[in-house]
Amino acid sequence: MKFILNEMEFKGFFYIKVFYLGERYYGLAKQPNLDTIEERIENALIQTKYLPSNSDNDLKFKYLYYAGRTDKFVNAIGMVFGFFSLKENIYLMEINSKLPKDIIAWAWCKVNDKLDVQNYFEYLSDHQQENKLTKSKHIKLPRYYAIQRIYKYFIFDFDNSINIDHTKMIAQKFIGCKDFKAFSKKDLERNTLRCLEEINIYRNEDKLVIFEFKSKSFLWHQIRKIITAIIKVIKNEWNENDIDKLLNINSLEKVESIEINKIISKLNLANPSQLFLWEIVYPADIKFIVCEKSKKKIIYLLNEFLNEFENRYHILKFIKNNCSFF
Repeated sequence: MKFILNEMEFKGFFYIKVFYLGERYYGLAKQPNLDTIEERIENALIQTKYLPSNSDNDLKFKYLYYAGRTDKFVNAIGMVFGFFSLKENIYLMEINSKLPKDIIAWAWCKVNDKLDVQNYFEYLSDHQQENKLTKSKHIKLPRYYAIQRIYKYFIFDFDNSINIDHTKMIAQKFIGCKDFKAFSKKDLERNTLRCLEEINIYRNEDKLVIFEFKSKSFLWHQIRKIITAIIKVIKNEWNENDIDKLLNINSLEKVESIEINKIISKLNLANPSQLFLWEIVYPADIKFIVCEKSKKKIIYLLNEFLNEFENRYHILKFIKNNCSFF
């Protein structure tokens, strides 16, 4: 098995941190005929010759890895991608030049050197196989090397109707190691036990209520369903016992299970555009180098969007107050 393609050698395994606004994309992971974050990143790395082109990849070897998946329309401040690079150094503005303006790589780190990569490829050549377990022993894959993930969910509370102290009390029910089966994607065939370390809730001066979630890992849809459940209790649509039952769904009696399934059917997903993957925390040996030009590019983009939304706000307000047709 040969892992040097067209006499090109990989110089190491690198991480990059990526900011993106997800409203135009169908999630992070590649999907046929859909615009996704992963495909945009992969194409940019191929165009800038950090990755071999698809035509050079005769072995269909996987070069690019993400630290987690985000759903359609979900955003990220610090998503992490790892990849085998054909170049020794990473120039983020070079990569950004091939990305749309709402996806920006802003920090990088070399996590495995050339020798690590060569040893790993030699191992594959000898064993004629690769899987997540054996790969993680040789390469620091961003998904499995992470020690904590932080998400933030934002709700605009224009009339100050959300009681922060009461909301914190409800959120405490989700803290700890629990079975989040009722708070994950339906028919998810995996272990649904997760240890949720923290949920911090606070209000800022702009009437935003911010929910901050910290855990080593999350289930698909977990945060957005937790948000929905908390809001339903706040609005008195559910009582707190309903959450207790959802977190102990496997121990319920048959009659209770029928009742709780009706509750689950109303556990819709909270708006994805208000959810941000804020940060992925790694061990101390991972030291990211921040690109100042990339940071300025992010600030410029955010200012551009703020100006656009402010203009639209004032136009819609004028129409509402002055249109004689209504």
